[in-house]
Amino acid sequence: KQALGEPLEPQGSQPELTMPPKKDAGPALPEAEEELALPEEVGEVPEPSFCLVLAHLAGHSFKVREPRPDGEELAPLQDFDPANVLLEQAKPPTDPKAPPVDPMTKSVVIIERDELSGLLTEANGLQDKSIWSGLRLRLEKERAARSRLKSNAARQQAIDAFEAAKAAAEAEEAGGEAAEAAEMKVEMGPKVDILFIIREPLSKEEISALSAEGLLADGIVDLWTTLYMAGNTFEKADSSTEVACEAPELPLLFYEAISTAPMGSDLSSCTVSTLKNSHTLAFVPPKAEEGSSAEEPPSTAERVQAAVMDLLATDASNHARFKAWVQAAEKVKVSKWSKDEGGATEDRLYQRMMGSVDQAYHDVPLFLHCLTEQVESCLSGDAQKQEDEVALASLQEYMGTMCNDAMSRGTAPRPKNAWEAPKMSMAEPSTYSEMGSPGNGPLLPFLDDAACRHQLGGGCQVGGQAALQAVHSVLEKVSVPGSARSGLPQAAVHCIGERDALQHRFYPFAPGVPTVELEQLLLLHAFQELLKKAQPERSWIFKDRIWRERIPKHLLGQCLEAALRTEPFVDTAYLPRHDCLLVAMHHRSMPGRVMWHAWQGDLLAGQEASQWKSSDAVSTMPTFNDWAQVFGAAKAAETGQPKTIFDIDGRELGYNCLVEKLASPSDGSLILVTRMDQGLRQSFRAPSNNAPEGEDRFIAPSKSSRQFARVMKDGLSFGIVNDKSWRQWQEATRAKNSKTAAAPAGESEEAASSRPASQQASAVDAGLPFEGKQLGSCWICLPNGARLTARMHHEGALQRGLLADSGVGSPLPPMGTVITYTMAAGQIIQVFSDGSVRLSWGSVVIPEPEPPKALPETQVGLPGCPEDLEVMRTITPFGSVIRKLLSGRTEVFHADGTTATRNPTRAELESRLKEEQSKLTGSSTTNKSIELLSGLLKVATEKNMEVLKEMPSVREMASGLPGHWVIVRPDGGMFGRAAVPGKPPTPEAPAALDPQGSRPSSADADPAVAAPETESAPPLEEVLNGVLIEGGAKVQYEISGVSSALQVDLLTRHKALTNSRGFASFEDPEGLQKVSVHADGTRITSTVKEPGYEIEIFKEPLALIRCELSPDEQGDMRVQTLVECADGTKIEVSPQTMSEHFEVQPLAPDDEDWTMASTNAGVVVRDREGNTVTASGAGAVQISTAASQERGVFEGYTAHCNESKLVLSEPDGGEFALLGNQTLLTPALAGGSEPPPSPRCTKSEEAYAVGEATLPEEAPQPRLFIVQGNGEAEELLTTAAATELLQVAQADPMATVIGPHPLADHMASCKCHTIFRTRLPDGIAVPQMGSVALPEGNLEGEQSICSVITQASHHASVQASHQTQVTQAGAITEYRQLLEYPHVSDEAQAKLEGTLKQYRVWEATLLQKHRDAAKPPVTAKGKKGKAKKEGAAEGKAKKGKKGKKGRAESEEPQEKEKPPEPAFVQNMKISPYEHLCKVMEGRVASLPAPSSEELLSRAMATLSSAAEAGAEAADAGAGEAVDEEAVTVRDEARLPELSPDHTVRPQEQDSPEMLEDPAADQENIAPRDQKKAKRAAKEKQAVVETQWSFQYFKSEMGLQFLMDTGVMIPDAPPQAGIQKEKRPRPPPPQPQRTPWNPRLVGEPTEEGEEQMEEEQYAQEEPWPGNSPPHSGVAFNGNGTAQEFHSLPEDRDGTYYGGGRMPIVPEKHEAPVGPHPNKKGPLWDVYGEPRGDKAKIAQAYVEINQKYLEVEGATDRRVRTASVAHKKNSCKAPSVSTVRKTGQHAVGRGPEIGAKEILGEMGITATDEHWKLSSTMQGLGDPNQLVEVMPGACRFGPLRVGSLYRMSFYLRNLDVDVTRFNVKPPDSAMVKVNWTPGHLAPGMATKITVEVAALTPTPMIEQLVEIQVKAHVIRVPVTARVIDEAEYDRLDAESFALHGRKIGRHRERSDTQKPGPVQLVTDPTYCRKVMGHAYQAPPPDFDEAPDEELS
Repeated sequence: KQALGEPLEPQGSQPELTMPPKKDAGPALPEAEEELALPEEVGEVPEPSFCLVLAHLAGHSFKVREPRPDGEELAPLQDFDPANVLLEQAKPPTDPKAPPVDPMTKSVVIIERDELSGLLTEANGLQDKSIWSGLRLRLEKERAARSRLKSNAARQQAIDAFEAAKAAAEAEEAGGEAAEAAEMKVEMGPKVDILFIIREPLSKEEISALSAEGLLADGIVDLWTTLYMAGNTFEKADSSTEVACEAPELPLLFYEAISTAPMGSDLSSCTVSTLKNSHTLAFVPPKAEEGSSAEEPPSTAERVQAAVMDLLATDASNHARFKAWVQAAEKVKVSKWSKDEGGATEDRLYQRMMGSVDQAYHDVPLFLHCLTEQVESCLSGDAQKQEDEVALASLQEYMGTMCNDAMSRGTAPRPKNAWEAPKMSMAEPSTYSEMGSPGNGPLLPFLDDAACRHQLGGGCQVGGQAALQAVHSVLEKVSVPGSARSGLPQAAVHCIGERDALQHRFYPFAPGVPTVELEQLLLLHAFQELLKKAQPERSWIFKDRIWRERIPKHLLGQCLEAALRTEPFVDTAYLPRHDCLLVAMHHRSMPGRVMWHAWQGDLLAGQEASQWKSSDAVSTMPTFNDWAQVFGAAKAAETGQPKTIFDIDGRELGYNCLVEKLASPSDGSLILVTRMDQGLRQSFRAPSNNAPEGEDRFIAPSKSSRQFARVMKDGLSFGIVNDKSWRQWQEATRAKNSKTAAAPAGESEEAASSRPASQQASAVDAGLPFEGKQLGSCWICLPNGARLTARMHHEGALQRGLLADSGVGSPLPPMGTVITYTMAAGQIIQVFSDGSVRLSWGSVVIPEPEPPKALPETQVGLPGCPEDLEVMRTITPFGSVIRKLLSGRTEVFHADGTTATRNPTRAELESRLKEEQSKLTGSSTTNKSIELLSGLLKVATEKNMEVLKEMPSVREMASGLPGHWVIVRPDGGMFGRAAVPGKPPTPEAPAALDPQGSRPSSADADPAVAAPETESAPPLEEVLNGVLIEGGAKVQYEISGVSSALQVDLLTRHKALTNSRGFASFEDPEGLQKVSVHADGTRITSTVKEPGYEIEIFKEPLALIRCELSPDEQGDMRVQTLVECADGTKIEVSPQTMSEHFEVQPLAPDDEDWTMASTNAGVVVRDREGNTVTASGAGAVQISTAASQERGVFEGYTAHCNESKLVLSEPDGGEFALLGNQTLLTPALAGGSEPPPSPRCTKSEEAYAVGEATLPEEAPQPRLFIVQGNGEAEELLTTAAATELLQVAQADPMATVIGPHPLADHMASCKCHTIFRTRLPDGIAVPQMGSVALPEGNLEGEQSICSVITQASHHASVQASHQTQVTQAGAITEYRQLLEYPHVSDEAQAKLEGTLKQYRVWEATLLQKHRDAAKPPVTAKGKKGKAKKEGAAEGKAKKGKKGKKGRAESEEPQEKEKPPEPAFVQNMKISPYEHLCKVMEGRVASLPAPSSEELLSRAMATLSSAAEAGAEAADAGAGEAVDEEAVTVRDEARLPELSPDHTVRPQEQDSPEMLEDPAADQENIAPRDQKKAKRAAKEKQAVVETQWSFQYFKSEMGLQFLMDTGVMIPDAPPQAGIQKEKRPRPPPPQPQRTPWNPRLVGEPTEEGEEQMEEEQYAQEEPWPGNSPPHSGVAFNGNGTAQEFHSLPEDRDGTYYGGGRMPIVPEKHEAPVGPHPNKKGPLWDVYGEPRGDKAKIAQAYVEINQKYLEVEGATDRRVRTASVAHKKNSCKAPSVSTVRKTGQHAVGRGPEIGAKEILGEMGITATDEHWKLSSTMQGLGDPNQLVEVMPGACRFGPLRVGSLYRMSFYLRNLDVDVTRFNVKPPDSAMVKVNWTPGHLAPGMATKITVEVAALTPTPMIEQLVEIQVKAHVIRVPVTARVIDEAEYDRLDAESFALHGRKIGRHRERSDTQKPGPVQLVTDPTYCRKVMGHAYQAPPPDFDEAPDEELS
């Protein structure tokens, strides 16, 4: 009926879905025929595709008109219903004479409900099933039968084709005429085999039931769709305009159901197929009419059916593609988290970890650490059990402690709710301390913001580790460019040697330019090119970026994360020659000043997006409709394929889009508006005939969208949002007005709300009050981490009755402003419109100090007990303090010492308890606040003091009755005051506002006090013996006074007053100053000034507040409040009032009711950096940065909170306006009147700019970073920024600037500046001061009141001193190092551009020559032909210059030559040989730059020297300036105290200082034999140099040889041969005097020898007596022999040490004279010095510290001939001494042992004296007891699948047998073989290293460690494993270019001996070692047989 346009029947009249079962089988169903067997000769036949479509049909009956040519009369209207035509076509023929039609041949079948109901029989097993089960059976049978029929037809066709081909072949063999072979029919394009149409319409329930049947998921149906035949119709007969028909109910019903269907259901993959313009099918298309008349045009039914089948075939094909697309990706199951009913999430571990750290140190990294720990615990499944055990253990500990206290009659334990300051060691004060010197605290890097913040709180333990360590572990894992080589290749493209060679390859083209300056130019050029690609609209010149700041590896994530907070664009570039990443963070500032960017995620990105080109693309799970239309896969030739698909509905969490709008005003600020879209509201376009044509993708609306706007300028981030509290008040007021308007006259609001909802709904809905008026809230993020908000104080205006007239269209009344300043430590400071200031801690309360135990009213269970903590405090403009406790208790402190307290009522306690319970999160059911309130409520309920029937006790009245005020005067007088029940409250005292802005009740005007008075309750004034005041509204009663004591000093007349409630005051004689100290630690100092006064309120760690009354510039008295915060921010508050002309003016101090008069307070907030926020009091808030204030002109933004907009005015009159709804209005373009429109950002990662304008002068500067491959980084700073930093540091008295100092001797042009600054850590919180309350009771003993006050004052002073010490101990010294590089000029940058072009051309030419050299040689015939062609071409060119008659034509005018581009050297020409020479020279002369640790040590040494010089000058009293020499580096080993987190990191293993170029072949370098070299020079023959012949000395290896031999300088004259000069031999010099060559008797003593002896004797250690002691008999002064003692210590037990020779340094002078005195390794047989040995690789040798610690002291000391020439050998005991006394007696005589020489480990320098232990002397070099030859195993390039060997020898150079131990490397590819045992002196052993080339590896770098008793030797093993193909290619290329192979196993010496590297060719051994990875080498891989190693 719907298809025919008839109305649908109600759903209730539709038949039931289930039918009663039937006995018969029901309608006949087709059965699948037998599968046709194929002959073996035919082979396999592919299964043909089969497509079954299930559709629902909907359409219209159109009014159509036959098209006619122009000018003819309109054709009459006709009715055309294509849906009905399709149905009629599918019906069986009604004519009985018509031939029967096989139902299996029909392509369109209509399914009726009756047919489906007939299938629900017992025979089919479908009894009691729905009709959709019958549909499933029907479709299964139909699919099986029809697909088998199609399959058999294909098989039969294949058989027929085979037989036809066979018959044709037989006929051809017989010579007859072959018949044509039957061609196989191939289906072209998608095709629908069968279409089933459900005729009846469905309801939502039926659609869901059909979806649950799973026809689509089980593959029974290939496409489930609703076929909607859309089109246009003529409404009137005479009309020529067509009108689109609206979609009927059925397709819209399916469209809505599909959009809301759950993911994975059949309905979510269902679709609506819209056949647009179906009305055009009524007539034959014009093209068909113009066709041949032989072909009859198709009928209307055929046209309709063909169009429908084509449409459905396309959709079915797309659906099949979607299935394949999903199956091709890896699915990841994401578990769905659901909350149990009534349950909660386990979060006790998180609460405990966060609670273990003070709130002052809470930040995002700590939160993430605790959160991830809780998540990990929850995922383990044992979180609840573990927390229960922890809670039980804590309870048991508490019960045990309480039991012990009870048994010992002690006090009950207090809950552990007070934070204790971390214990810090108090440093001893130094005699000389300079501000800013590192001696004032731990030394921390300035960039480590986390350490500076957590320095005090870092000692707290979070989950078993320090909080600072946990924070650092989180920050180090932050993903930023360059971290963990993010953005860099996983392995460096070039090794260290290759990078060094590449760097020096460019230097020869800029001779004379230092390498440091050249690298600086190249780096700046690279950054300029990077940003030119990123922002081509701007010109980039970075010549002022000559300053750098190094960033350590462990601080990279923290620094870059802080830089990314400004949300810049990030562009990177990788430099292979330095293995570094260039990171540029910039903001787009286009000429239009407004631009848009878009980033589209997962499937929202187009098919051309770069993410689909990645191999690891991921996406969420789409449905078929959004995949086809939103993703655009239906019309895309190639579809982006993700690797992973998360099992998450993409319509909910996918299709993310981010669009940014960026504006660049002229003041240099940035306005960024970001819109974030998520999900899809529509999966595809709604069915309609008006869908746009040619649309590749459907731009679907997002399901959720958020917009956020902010302004960034000079480190500030701020914006404005709509005030939600104002909107909530509007909604609540409208609801209240609606109920009031609907209530009858005289009916109360409660009665109106109790009426039925139907009556309430009939009420007239009142409009919003002040509709159209929107208030805003301005927010500001300051650089110190604090946050400031400003909004209109509409709550105060409501309390004053200004919002009573709130009709629609009413103007807003004048309101004040509320300023809220939240410090990074969590402390909140609020300034209200009346000028009052409130201090609070947000959701975390402040731990209170322990109160005095003597106060009776502070018992546990009553408000004000020790557990009742302070929640907030409010300070009025006149100095009164109002404290609010957790229980609701209110305490008021006045400046004169008067105090007032009020306890809450039971109703208030219940309200507070419900409020705290509503704040619970997770699985927590209680907390300390709830436990306290529950206990207080229980006590209040038991006492029931709400209604008084009898006189309470004095103790109860003094403690405070519920709802009663207790006022205590300074003189001890105390009285109570309360409101009389039933009387309206009267405002009495000024009060502040609550956190929401509403003003609390006054001291005795609380509505909760008014309890209903019962008949039996007597009047309150009678019960309390009080009097009525204020007209009977209140009652006042006396309470017994408080015990107080007044002391007047007889000398100074100072007054000291104390009372038993913990109050103390001190007043001077004149009464000008009074200090009041209350029990909670609040100190109020009142000072009288002429004129005016000052009240100072202070309590640690809250802010200091001063309330002043002083005259202004005009002499008028003004009230002002100053707030000084702990973070350095200052807040100035000026109470103001609104005049009759709506202008703000200062508040008069004598105003009677300031609470109503002070309505528009002005506030000025200045932070430590100088940024200022000024609130005028009328709604305007000006934001001014420190930089703009220095310029003296206000260039800031103005926030109009009363209009909810943020405005910046441009100099040209334009205006940037940021509205509260996060919309940005930009000024109009030049010459226009409208702002630029917003473009549609259809393409992601593309900038859209509108209009053209000039770039802003103050465009934001980018931040440039260099991230090395090892994680170290540097930031490039501008000269202005660096200069400003240094100037600020020099002006800061707490800072010290060291420098400038040169970086190094070879970098004299680079300077280093170090800044040390001492300050307190961020967010420091000092413990609170204890109470100064006096003890309760009478004074006992001989004490007087004076002594008690003295004790209290002393106690307070001690605590204040302790606080000062803790604050000073918590100070830190942060350092910052700036590196200044040489100045860069424009000329140098221009020359660099030209030189780079020269270098590129030279490299390209050289590369082309190398390629030409690799080509095969040209034959003589080829040369002749080529020359002939070139000659012909040249002749033709000459002939072409003549005219027709042979006359030479005039030559064309030549162009004017362009001037050459600037370069360092014009027309630079250098040969490859010269270039390589210069490269090698530069590489040899290059030195590394000093590390950050070295620079810091140098600065510390300079600072220490200056401090010592200053201390000496101060001690000597000399006022002269410290000499420059005094600040030189004296002691670099003296370092300051370092923090635990600050460690000096060693250099990385891959630094140039640690490793050499692995490509260097040091084993094959020839020895420096000068004679051979000269001989070779004489015999050198002239060689004809060919152009491309290989020359060894022009290769890198040959140049290395020339560098080592010293003959590399090409300009040096050739060295002549050695010619012996005939001259007499000089007389031999005198030999050196040694014990073996003593001076004989009678030989004269030389002066030098005597002087040497005197110096040697002077260097000896002085003896204790006048003369050195002698062993044996000694004589006294009288000549008598003293008592003989065998040992020196026998006299008094003290060892004096015998007459021993002192330890002297060893001398290595060579003996002089001719042969034979010149013997040894340094001279040859002729007595001439030997040449230097060949340069070989050296192993890494270090001292064996462990041996010296364990066995060094027991090393024997035997004097042998082999050590006779060594130093200190005479001290070794002789052989006879050892035999006589034994080894145990060594050390008692002149001989000393090893331990006495070595000394105690750690006390003496063992590195200097390790050689003194006798045997550790060495046969040759005394510094080396072993020799390793060669010192490195460099295998070079290796081929995958082969096994290589290389050996080195370990030789014992000791005088004794030594043992050794080899530690092989932990590598699967490196194996070490050796023979263990002992080595005799001079003997050597062989150690073999095998490298198995298992897999391609860029670089193998391992160390073989060998330990002997004196040394630890590490032999490096390096190799490169290359793939077979790449190895063969490089081998062939090297042989073609250089004539040698790359494998080192092919090396041969001059005598054809094999090289050090050997290829193992034994296949059995290779397979044993390598397994399946072994590959037999090619036949010619090893030309010479391998010599197996023994």
